[in-house]
Amino acid sequence: MRINGYIVAPMSILFLLIVWSYIADIDSIVRSTAYLFFPVLAIVSGFMLARMYGVKNKNGQILLLFTAGLVCWTLGETIWYMFEQYLAVDPFPSSADVFFLLGYPLLLMALLKKFRLLDITTKQLRAFVAWPYKVIVLLAIVLVSYFGIYGAYDMDSSFLENIMAMSYGVGDLVLIVAAIIAGVGVFMYKGGKFARFWRGIVIAFVFFLLADIFFGIYNTPYEEALRPYIYIDLFWIFGYVIFSYSFIDQYMSLLKTKQRARIADVW
Repeated sequence: MRINGYIVAPMSILFLLIVWSYIADIDSIVRSTAYLFFPVLAIVSGFMLARMYGVKNKNGQILLLFTAGLVCWTLGETIWYMFEQYLAVDPFPSSADVFFLLGYPLLLMALLKKFRLLDITTKQLRAFVAWPYKVIVLLAIVLVSYFGIYGAYDMDSSFLENIMAMSYGVGDLVLIVAAIIAGVGVFMYKGGKFARFWRGIVIAFVFFLLADIFFGIYNTPYEEALRPYIYIDLFWIFGYVIFSYSFIDQYMSLLKTKQRARIADVW
């Protein structure tokens, strides 16, 4: 995947600073505030890219829906942050969970619209879903089903808490489907800027999925803020980093294409 150095350099520095804040055990409120930077950047860059395509364009509509899903996740992150850092209230279960869970169907709907737009044939789909890919997907489904759904049930928790916790496991299954659809996009475009964009989306989903699986396995030590379990946050943050990079890189590619078209019109 070709890397745009102008985007990667500043984003890498910011991400490494956040990593350092975790390693150096900087005050939790500073870490939590820094955590929100990349989710907000992903939203802004997502809307910028959607605007570049235009609301009447089908790809623009898909990106608006996709970014709306990220808006829900970011609202969830922000509410969680406010409850935990300023109100000293247990953020689970709360309205933050409602926004987190609402983001999953919006992301899936956006990718299903893209899947229909690709108009892939059965033969092409069979060529894409080779057996190693099937094994990886099956393994992810088993892990999520066990740790995210079955393992999330706690006899000592309330009915609402169990429903919320298990719903995240269902959401992760949605992420797997979303990653598969985004992978189809990579396969169909066969290289170039569009394949690069969808490859980034797949990578971002994988990091979110890994973070959720690790959270399901190490939930207790994570909530007690023990090391190295708090580093699970970095997987979620890196997922937002990749979303942001993919949106900005695609935006810049389209901007250059439009500029070249204007120059051609002048000449």
